[in-house]
Amino acid sequence: MVTLALATAFAAAPLQQVGSLGQAFAAQRAALVTALAKTSGALDDAATSAANFHASLTDARAATGSAAALSRQLATTLAGLGAAAGIDVFGARPFGQLQAGFQQAATQLRGLGTQLDGIGTALARNGADLDRERQNLAAMRDSVEALQSGVSDTVLPSFSVGAVTAMQIALSLLVLWLAILALGALAAGVLLWRATGPPGVAGSRSGRRGPPGAGHGGGAP
Repeated sequence: MVTLALATAFAAAPLQQVGSLGQAFAAQRAALVTALAKTSGALDDAATSAANFHASLTDARAATGSAAALSRQLATTLAGLGAAAGIDVFGARPFGQLQAGFQQAATQLRGLGTQLDGIGTALARNGADLDRERQNLAAMRDSVEALQSGVSDTVLPSFSVGAVTAMQIALSLLVLWLAILALGALAAGVLLWRATGPPGVAGSRSGRRGPPGAGHGGGAP
């Protein structure tokens, strides 16, 4: 009976906490699924932005390449005009002042073409880095989505109020059954003890009887 009382006392509190623990698990899982969904959306937006920016860099690189080619063509044309401006007409050069200007413009346009080529190379390098980051973001998004799916599909143990109540009823019935057995064994022991008498009573009674024939004067003093 003492053992049953202690077991009931120690098991009652954990059973009361099981229901709140199940509700806490469900709430935490819902919050985690929501957070993972938001993280996946943010990563997807970042990957999309990186892809769009990579496309813009590709277009910018193509534009700078075209501008560099055009600058070199203009430089060649101006160099030709500068050479033509140096024509000598009867010992005079009527376009001599334009020759220096054309040559200077041609030099500047060649430098501009070189700078545009450098910009295009930098854009290509940045575009490759950006595309690699886009791939990493997409891989992270896929990992987060897989984790979200795994957490969402995880089946939690049923810790509803009805389940906890059923467990409490089952425990109470088990304790009651064991208590009945213990009380029955105790009652049977008491009845048996009363039927046979206390220990030593039967022996003391038999010890007080004299030997056969002692009361008829034929024996011991």
